[in-house]
Amino acid sequence: MEGGTGDPTAADPPPAHGWSEGCGAFAEADLGLVRVQEGQPVRASLIAIGTIAIVAGVVLISAGLNIITITRMSGNTTWAIVGPIVAVVGMLVLLFAIRRPDPD
Repeated sequence: MEGGTGDPTAADPPPAHGWSEGCGAFAEADLGLVRVQEGQPVRASLIAIGTIAIVAGVVLISAGLNIITITRMSGNTTWAIVGPIVAVVGMLVLLFAIRRPDPD
């Protein structure tokens, strides 16, 4: 009963699921504190995953080349091979996330 008219059909109530009307990737969620567009959390997650993979690749390279000597992996050349692979995958994920168009 919004609008003071007493007519229950005068105004539509907000959707029960918390999403405003929209189509596909352009719908917005009203989470109370901030409005989040649907594609933004995915982009932020991909940036985080890519960054973590790059750091992990550098650590693996360092362990494989015996630069970091506090792990049991130190000096094992397997990690010197796996590290660059992990780092390159992280770079690809990061580039994909950065180049991904905004849902605006």
